Amino acid sequence: MSLSCAPPPPPPPPPPWLSARAAAACVSSGNVFDGGLNKFFTIRRPADIWQWGNAVLWPGLLGNLGPECTQQQDEGGRFQSWQPDMAGTTDLTRPGSPFCNNDLLPDGEGYLGTGGGADPPLRGGTPPTVAQVVDRMNQFDWTDGLRILQVRAAPTSAESCGSATIGGKCYPEMGRDGYRDDRAPFGYNWTTHEDNASLSYPFLWHSAVDMGSAPVISSAAPSSHRDFSGDGYASFVIPFFSDIELPDERGKPCVGERAASCNVTDFTPHRIMRNKTLSRVPRYFCVRLSWDAKHVHQLCDPNDPNKNNRTTGIVRGAIVEFWNDMKRAQYVDPATRMLEVRIPIVSNPTGVRSTARLMFEFTSSGGVLPSYDTMTRVAKDSLLDALELYVLIGLAFSIYFGALEVFEIISIGIGRYAAAAPHLLAPAPLLSPYPCFKDLPCRSLSLPPALLIPEPPPGLADP
Repeated sequence: MSLSCAPPPPPPPPPPWLSARAAAACVSSGNVFDGGLNKFFTIRRPADIWQWGNAVLWPGLLGNLGPECTQQQDEGGRFQSWQPDMAGTTDLTRPGSPFCNNDLLPDGEGYLGTGGGADPPLRGGTPPTVAQVVDRMNQFDWTDGLRILQVRAAPTSAESCGSATIGGKCYPEMGRDGYRDDRAPFGYNWTTHEDNASLSYPFLWHSAVDMGSAPVISSAAPSSHRDFSGDGYASFVIPFFSDIELPDERGKPCVGERAASCNVTDFTPHRIMRNKTLSRVPRYFCVRLSWDAKHVHQLCDPNDPNKNNRTTGIVRGAIVEFWNDMKRAQYVDPATRMLEVRIPIVSNPTGVRSTARLMFEFTSSGGVLPSYDTMTRVAKDSLLDALELYVLIGLAFSIYFGALEVFEIISIGIGRYAAAAPHLLAPAPLLSPYPCFKDLPCRSLSLPPALLIPEPPPGLADP
């Protein structure tokens, strides 16, 4: 499987498959920037998940290159998105460890044109302009946002577990005796030296109704195919482009005019969405990070006036630090039963929309089972018309073959017909979800409108 986000060489497959394969290669197959743990299906323990995110997921979504400055993943403390109040600050000038731009174009010297891997260091790549980031995002557009969702097991007594334990409690297997979903806030405060110190803003449980998502999430692993609750602990990463530089703010997001109960400027009047006509020019690359789906850290790349207003890389830096702060907060622990990374993706030039679901199932014995699937549909007007025609043709053939089965039942009798098992599958195409294709999109996920944005933007729902 390809190791980059780029589509495979010609001859290309049909556009829906092209987008699905690109998504799989970008965020699951691996990349060439890491010596190990660079494949999704090699993940077998919680530590592998965080390494995969640093080496594969975020480099794949943010430029498909790097990282060069890996030490920043371990340090943290620059953006403090986990602390969305006045106590949190953005400080790029750490003593002895200045901020390093990981978002570069491959036009430098050395390995992959980034200048890295050489001693002495070679000339590195050039930071992209906002226009170049826009072009890159159009190829693999995830500005609808990314959701990280966790389902947890509540602790129960050893007696309820049905087995003897050390310490008198256990986290049972999902669906077994004593299991129930946990709803209590959790999170470890790694910034203090106190034992079991809790976070000022812990991870919070939200219902599927609050998040606008499906009530059930199914595993794609052939050895599992289990159904998990759509409720859980949600965190969000929402990159976007703005026509003005929004201030670095933390707290509860405002909807419309600023009020006493909110702290973060409403980004919808300035957020530039997909559109067929250019009404506003994207001038700043920004991100909205939500640790608990209730509070938000919003910041924009100010662009470097000393480098022809090229980006400085702080959006990528903030996202990667956010991911590693989740690791430091012990987001994955023995109570975790399912972790899903869900990414609505659009290939804007081809008009193909997908939703990539990357799932990790955790057993009570500590094992990790990764699986993923990609749901794809077309979004371009001409392709939608063609799709509807093909669906109608398929429906007509299904009715025709179904009618043949009816005549066969009449001719040989229902008893002999039922004895031939393969015949029972013939009418199955009649049950295909034609209304789902006819009334696109079939909604099952959106960012929580009550928490982050007034209304889900077009294209946010699952295909």
